[in-house]
Amino acid sequence: MPGDVAGQLVRKVNDRTAAAVAAHPDRFAALPTAVPEAAADELARAVGELGFVGSMINGRIGGGFLDEPRFDPVLRRSAELRVPIHLHPGVPPVETSRSNYEGGLDPIVTARLQTSAWGWHVETGTHFLHLVLAGVFDRYPDLQLVLGHWGEMVPFYLERIEEALPQRITRLDRPVGDYFRENVHITPSGMFNQAQLRFCVETVGVGRIMFSVDYPMLGNDGARAFLREADLPPLAMEKIAHLNAERLLGLPG
Repeated sequence: MPGDVAGQLVRKVNDRTAAAVAAHPDRFAALPTAVPEAAADELARAVGELGFVGSMINGRIGGGFLDEPRFDPVLRRSAELRVPIHLHPGVPPVETSRSNYEGGLDPIVTARLQTSAWGWHVETGTHFLHLVLAGVFDRYPDLQLVLGHWGEMVPFYLERIEEALPQRITRLDRPVGDYFRENVHITPSGMFNQAQLRFCVETVGVGRIMFSVDYPMLGNDGARAFLREADLPPLAMEKIAHLNAERLLGLPG
């Protein structure tokens, strides 16, 4: 949103949302990210006064990744408050869509290719890697992110990423995979695939996976069966079903 309206409008939205869910104060706040200082203040208000448990940011802001210096107030305040940022997919920038996803394809195919079929996930995974490689988690080791859709492709390429970007090149405090395993929680976002679950349990660990659906983008058919049929010990199932979320979000068990 334009900076001259974002702060006031988002404040009203969060007030209205907080009132609607007052009986269940376990929601994520919106932030006027076009005005980072105001966004940081709104996050503090939403968490401290309204009972919100984190924020959700949809893709790039004005074409920029969150590692740009102007967004540091949001990252710093999130780390200080110990509340996560759900880095959610957003529509890619126009120039990215034009070069990567159009090329004479049917408009409906392009619309899906640049969003739910592929582009959303590539863009969000790239966004996370930007944050890591820019040293955001070295500055704010307590900062936590939530990535949906089984980690937006990153878990499946961690070995390759670390091979191509070792610490002698990145100059980071830790290997890239460590940031994913220590600063990120992932969710299936309605992608109820047992093979992906097994891979992520092995790669990331059960302590970093939180069950979620993706309604209304996807239906909820098979959601409970997915958990029941998972070949996991009872405690691991409990962690994925609710314990990890309660710990991360500070919710009562």
